[in-house]
Parts: sequence; C-alpha cells; structure tokens
Amino acid sequence: MSRNELFFYKLGESLVRFRFLIIAAILIMGAFASLGLKDLRTSVSISNLFLENDKVIVDQKEFDSIFGNSDFVGVLVESEDVFSPETMNLIESLSRDLTKEVEFIDSVSSIFSFADGLDTQSLEDLRDSLDMRESVRGVLYSTNYKQAWILCSLKTYPSKEEWTEDDDPSFIVGKEVMAIIDRYSADGASLLATGIPVLEYRKTIEMLHDLIIVIGLAALIALLLIVFIIRSFQGVLGAVLVIGISISSVFGVMGWRQMIVDTTFMLIPILLSIAVSIGYTIHVFNFFKRNLILTGRRKESVAYAIKESGWPIMFTAFTTISALLSFLLVPISAIQWVGLVSAISISVVFLMAVVLFPAFIALGQDRPDLPEKTKEISDTNRGIDRIEILIGRFSDFVMTHGIHLSVIFILVLLISLYGATKLRVDLNTRNMMGDKMQHAIDQNYISDSEIGFTNAYNIALEFPENMALTEETLKKVDELTGFISRYGFIKQVSSINSIIKEVNRLRHRNDGAFYSIPEKDSQIRGLVMFARRSMSETMNSWIDSDNKTLRILVQIYDVSTLETSAHLKDLEKEIARLFPEESYPGFQYLLTGGVIQLSIMNQYITKGLVQSVFSALVVISIMMMIVFRNVKLGIIAMIPNITPVIITGGLMGFMGEPLEFVTMTIAPMVMGLAVDDTIHFINHVKTDFGRTGNYDKSIRNSFIRVGKALILANIILCATFAAFLTSAVHSMVNMGIYMIVAMVSALIADFTVTPYIIKLSRPFKGQLETI
Repeated sequence: MSRNELFFYKLGESLVRFRFLIIAAILIMGAFASLGLKDLRTSVSISNLFLENDKVIVDQKEFDSIFGNSDFVGVLVESEDVFSPETMNLIESLSRDLTKEVEFIDSVSSIFSFADGLDTQSLEDLRDSLDMRESVRGVLYSTNYKQAWILCSLKTYPSKEEWTEDDDPSFIVGKEVMAIIDRYSADGASLLATGIPVLEYRKTIEMLHDLIIVIGLAALIALLLIVFIIRSFQGVLGAVLVIGISISSVFGVMGWRQMIVDTTFMLIPILLSIAVSIGYTIHVFNFFKRNLILTGRRKESVAYAIKESGWPIMFTAFTTISALLSFLLVPISAIQWVGLVSAISISVVFLMAVVLFPAFIALGQDRPDLPEKTKEISDTNRGIDRIEILIGRFSDFVMTHGIHLSVIFILVLLISLYGATKLRVDLNTRNMMGDKMQHAIDQNYISDSEIGFTNAYNIALEFPENMALTEETLKKVDELTGFISRYGFIKQVSSINSIIKEVNRLRHRNDGAFYSIPEKDSQIRGLVMFARRSMSETMNSWIDSDNKTLRILVQIYDVSTLETSAHLKDLEKEIARLFPEESYPGFQYLLTGGVIQLSIMNQYITKGLVQSVFSALVVISIMMMIVFRNVKLGIIAMIPNITPVIITGGLMGFMGEPLEFVTMTIAPMVMGLAVDDTIHFINHVKTDFGRTGNYDKSIRNSFIRVGKALILANIILCATFAAFLTSAVHSMVNMGIYMIVAMVSALIADFTVTPYIIKLSRPFKGQLETI
C-alpha cells in the first residue's frame, strides 16, 4: 500500500468512526450557510461584466459626467395615426405618469412636447410643421405616422455608497416603467418599452424563470440517475446531500456577503456541481460496492473505497480547479466569477464527496449474505458485473485494433483542426439570446422598426477652447456622421448639427435654403445661444456647458461585434484624419455605450480564451508529470484532453457557431473535466502495473475496475448538460450541445487512444511500485 493509499485508508477509518458527528456537523453548517440564499442578488447588466478599473468603465463615467446619465427609457407607441387626438392623449397621459411615478426620469420628449392643442386641425398643423424638422421626423415619429417614440432621459444614479436599496437604481427604473406599460397595455394600448433599465429588469425576470426550469430539470435528471445507478438508500441520500449542501453553501455564502450574481452565468457552476458531485460519489460507491460484495463488511468497504478512490478524486479535483481558475486570466468580471465560483464549488464538492458521502454509506448493517451469493463465481470475476465483463472485451478490441483506431483518431483531429480555423468570436446579441424570450422578441421588433432602437454608441468630441462651434469643425462633424452612415448596420446618426441647421432655417422663415451650417462662426454661436434658451434640456444632451465637447449618437440595427469591431477601427482612423493634432492641439474623444462595451469584450474573449486554454494546458500537464513522476506520462495524458477542445472547436467552426460569453468557457472547462477520466484510468494502469508488470493485463484490469464508473460519470455529465437544451437562451442551448460533444469525444479518446499509446510508449518500464 502506497503512502497516498495509506493516508486515505486511515481517513476512511476515521470517517467511519466519527460518522454521526461528521454528518451532524456538516448538516448544521450547510443549513446555516443556506440561510444566505434569500439575500442573493442577481443582475444581467453588461457593465457588471467589466472590472471596475477597466478603461471602458472609466470612459463611460467621464461621458456621463459631461452629458448626464447615458441610460434612457424609450416607449414605442403604435396606432393607425399617432397624430390622432386619441393617440396624442395617450402619449400625454403616459408621459405624465412616467415622469410622476418613475423616480429617476428627468425629462420626457415626444411629439406631444410640440403640441399647442389636441383638436384635429391643430394636430394636422403640428404634423405639417414637424414634417419639416429633420431632427423630429423619422426620429420621434415614423414617416407613415403609425409609430411614435417617447424618449425619457434619466437623472444621474446615486453612488454605491449613497444607495441603500437592495436592487440597483437601473433595475428599479425598469421595474417601475414596466408596471406603467403593463397597466396601459391592459387597457388596449399598443406599447413596447426599451432601454437599458427595461432590458435589465425584463431579462433578469425571464432569465430567473428559465434558470429555475433548467435547474429543476437537471435536479430531476440527477435524482433519477442517482437512484438508478446507486440503488442504495444511504448512497442516494448521501449523494443528494452532497449536491444540495455544496451548491447551497457556496451560493449561501455569496448571499451572506451581499454579492451580485450574473443570472446568465449562474447555471454553469450549479450544473457543474451537480454533475461532478454524482461523478465523484459514483467512483466512491463503485469501490464500496465491489468490496462489500466480496467481504460483506460495510465499514471496511468504506475505508477500502476511500483508499482506492480518494487520491484519484483529489487529483482530478485539483486539475479541474486549476483549469477553472485559468478563467481569471480573462479580463471579464463575469467570466472570472464563473471560474472562481466553479473552482470553489468543485472544492466543496470534493470535500463533501470524500467526507460526507462515505459517512452516509457507512450507516447500516454488514451484509454477510453477499459473499455467500457470489462464492460460486470465479475469483477473477467476483465483484464484476456483466457490463464490466463487456468493458473487458472492449479493452481486448482496442489493443488488437490500436493502429486502425489511431489512424481514424488522427484523421478526425486533422478535419477538426481545419474546422477550428473557421471559428470566430462574435457577440451577436440576437444570436446569443435567440428568439424565444419575450423581451428578446420585443427588442428585436423595436430595432426593426423605423424609429425605435435598442443598440447604440456615443462619440464625445472634445475640442480646444473656441474650436468646437466653428464652420470648419461642424462641417467635419457632418463629414464624420456621413462616414459612419455608410455602414449597412447603422440605423441613424444624430448630432448637434441638425439642431443648428433647423434653428438657422427657422430664423430665416423656414426657408429650406438655410438648412445648413452658417458660414460665420459668430452666427453659429448665436444660434446655439438661442437654442439653449428655447430648448435647454435638448441642447444639454448634445453639447457641454463650456461649448467644448460635442456628442454624436449612433443607432445600430443589430450588434455583431465582427462588424462593429472593424467599423470602430475605421472610425478611429477617420477621427484622426479629420481632427489631426496639428490642427486641433489637445483634441480628445471618447467612445462609449453598449456597442463599444461588446466590441471591447470581443477582444477580451479572443485574447482571454487563448491565455486560459494555454495556461490550463500547461498547468495540468505539469501537474500530471509531477504526480505521476513521469514526463512521458504527463504528455500522454494531455492527448485525450486536448482532443475534445479541438473536435468541439472544429464542429463549431463547421456549423458557423461563433464563440461568445458562454461558449468561450467550454474549452477550459472541458479540459478540467476530461482530465478526470484520464487520471482515474492512468492511475489504475500504473497501480496495476506495479502488481502485474504486464501492460496488457494492467490495461485490461483498469478497464474492468474503473471503465464502468468512467462511462457512468460521463453519462451523468452529458445528461446534466443536456438540461441546457431546454433553455430559452440560444447560447445556453449551444453550451449544452457542445459540452456533450466534448465529453463524449474525451471519453472515446480515453478508451481508444490512451491505452494504445501507453502500451506503445511503455512509460512504466522498470517501475514496479505504485504511486
């Protein structure tokens, strides 16, 4: 017995001796930790994905300090004629209620803002008047008069130190707005709301509902699998408690600490904990059951099970945790959260699996009847069922046809590598969410409408003193907006120029020839002063109080970061060309908004994925070499673990599925999970080789001893991740599909390639002792 085995054997004996105390202590601690679940806070805000000191967040704060809160609430109103008295009354009433009932709404803009009366003639005159204003026509109402846009600007939110409510201000705004919209919709009004606050509120509610369904299904699948595989009251109860206490303890502690959890990513550590919990407990129970059949002595069988499975489970836990911690290299807070929380969850699962579960299966009487029932079976097959006998035969097949299987393996890898070259990172909002959630359906409808928008970005152009309001500068701003408008995914570009042009035309009795930027700078400044007096709130949205910083708002149909990233690179070149340092000394600009954040995120994912996978590969390889004390074996062990990454990446490339927030976590996570099978298999081959000194026998014995448990563990992983397929979120469905593909390909590689490579390379030559 090796030192590792001796340590875990003594641990097993101690667990048996103090089983009642251990069970009571863990149940009490788990119950206490789970009390924090009620205080767990959730969010889906994209700004929460960034680290606090990220330049994107810093730039956004600077922009907001100049132009105020960049969040907005928009309501799309639809009717046969938005200039009808009935619709105008609706717009007026809704605008009034939004201002009165929503705490942070600062001002409301709509076509009603320009109305002098609500009689038919006055409204017809209003329509004719507004049709001449480019900043209103096609902006606040559609050119067919069937849609109107109510746009609400928001007050600056309090700082985190000032805010005492449980929910964020943005979430509260969304909640209050939707309460009003639902009330009006119940009366027959055709209304759709949008804006970051509305999206955050609706997405949070709908994602939580989806989360409950997926977790509920995963829990049901887990319970059925546990009952079917373990078939022991103590074992089933112990496995269920391992899952429940592990998850509730981790998330309960986060609740106690008032931590905010991203609903989109919350599923990953939960389902991972469920799958790994069952896998670990099955490995323990597999050895417990085999020894119980042979000896009939329960407590001895528990100690034996911990001796045989404790070290491999601990090592697999370490490697999985190492792979998950590689997420910390990705500069996205939500991805770091997934890695850290998943790593902590696996740590707790490991402790529960080797402490709580053995204590539970130690409860009960010995089974002296079992050895009697199996004594007529040969010593070779005692404790082995029919499935394990079939697995032994499969081992013979693998060793006989190793060359053919290796050729097939290489061909599949080459094809997959070609497919992986087609893989791209693209945070496409429609593709990620899909079209099943109602908030996504509504937002897509608004985006496709003539006047509504949900995706946009801002440009803040800061000029030297007295250089912003000049004919030359404003004409260059026009040139810049024209450049931006040429891109097919751009919906509308707005700036202060349209207001200046309209005021200039108004000052010349609505003569269309004067819809232009005046030639004299003094005239421009005069028009801006006039506009500030007549519509100060509107002007404050487009120019700062010092007349130095101009704002451009760019509305986008759909966000595809493949397109927007290239567009932003071209935009920065165009800004540098139009406003060179020699002509505009000290000129600066800011790019802010959700579109910018997603484009930056695209770069982070591309760079972070490479770093994460590479670091996971290096760390796991080194750990393998150190633990197995064999460089050759460490390299062999990584072959079946990089295989699922390549195959999954290749399939995603061929299917045209891009990498995004959720699917980028697949590769490191798969490496951390797939290595579990490899560790269990290689560890038993090495241990058995120390007894037999024969590769064929050791490989066959290892197939029989751990093959069934590995197959069952992978079935459980796949079944658990299959719960993702029921999600209404497209990226979660993809997560389920490709995780299943990855785990199946990892198991196939472990069962077909690894054994044959071990035989060919003979890494244990001259080694006749266990690790």
